[in-house]
Amino acid sequence: WSVVESKETNLYAQALKWAELAVGLDKNSPYFLDTLGHLYYFTGNKQKAIEVQTKAVESAKSEQNPSLEFSTTSVLNKIKANKL
Repeated sequence: WSVVESKETNLYAQALKWAELAVGLDKNSPYFLDTLGHLYYFTGNKQKAIEVQTKAVESAKSEQNPSLEFSTTSVLNKIKANKL
């Protein structure tokens, strides 16, 4: 997540690999899914970003975390609108 926040675009490809590994370890983590969704979007894979971010929203809902649900939903809407 720190790479996403830092906007160090030269590190996005490597961070994407790390995020994919993290999701492989915990497929239901809304935090890992959210990070992966961001990175797919920032590396030009909008369709995959939408798919993964939708899973992040579903995972946040299942954890009954309204704040996280709001945040992940907001990101999903921004991805769909190309405004992230």
